[in-house]
Amino acid sequence: MCCVDSLITMSQTRKLCNSEMWPVENPFRDIVWLNVKEMSYVSTQYQPPGSPQGRDIPVEAATSGDEPPRADAQYLYRSSMQLLARDREILNLVSRFSQLSSGHIDALIFSELASRTPCSNALRRLTGLGLLHRVNQMLPGGARGGSQRYCYALGPNAWRMYSSTRYRPQRTLNPHTLAIADAYVAIKQAEREKWVDVLTYGTEPDSWIDVAGADLRPDLYVELGLREKRERVVLWLEVDMGSERQKQILEKVDRYKYALEHSAEYPLDVFPSVLFLACDEARADELRTILRRAPQTPEGFISVALLSSFPQLLR
Repeated sequence: MCCVDSLITMSQTRKLCNSEMWPVENPFRDIVWLNVKEMSYVSTQYQPPGSPQGRDIPVEAATSGDEPPRADAQYLYRSSMQLLARDREILNLVSRFSQLSSGHIDALIFSELASRTPCSNALRRLTGLGLLHRVNQMLPGGARGGSQRYCYALGPNAWRMYSSTRYRPQRTLNPHTLAIADAYVAIKQAEREKWVDVLTYGTEPDSWIDVAGADLRPDLYVELGLREKRERVVLWLEVDMGSERQKQILEKVDRYKYALEHSAEYPLDVFPSVLFLACDEARADELRTILRRAPQTPEGFISVALLSSFPQLLR
């Protein structure tokens, strides 16, 4: 039930023949996941009135996204046009993950550069523009009272570009959020090593989904192509920091099992496996013990591994 090797031998994986390419189409293309209680359908083929492809669409068909932006939004849009492509990529990633360290940003965007100076300059510039906010936190210990750690979140100006809610600056580091980013960085490193293709991924809340009434909230959804094995692996990742008790874990497992039993209602073609990534070996052993107490769990559907071993365990 908890064997990692069985993750890629279940029906959740698919062998690809030599002539078949990895799917290039995003399986999330036609579904908005922001509200798992009321999923709505949106066609990405829609073109706004006035565009060459959409001139025959009546104005009444326009959505709220086609309304002219407010004056401050127009200003932000014009300002964003002056940003470098890498600056916009940084803001997009920070918006997706909520918090990222400078190491995450350097690994995801500046990995081809030997020096970290361009990354540091970009972060300093975006922070100065109020597009990023540096979250500082003093850790206990040390001869002088502890060391300081920091990460980056969206600043007030960028917040208005990504959200319509009131901006509230983040004041503390979120270890769980940063661990999720660690998992994604490891996947991208494997992709640079050319044995994995990241076909698609979704962070919270885009990874959340309701299946037949089961509210599933994985930390990360990933769809990977394993080049050496010519296999496609679809996973829901649960990054476990050891903060949840046995009751919470078993309730979460029950929701996943219930969703699997109603997989016909799952909107995509492959139902994911579930992989718990533990922060250390002691927690991994504890999770395996808890999973053994979950009755009638299909073999290989839910597995446990160390966060530090992912994604190499799929190789």
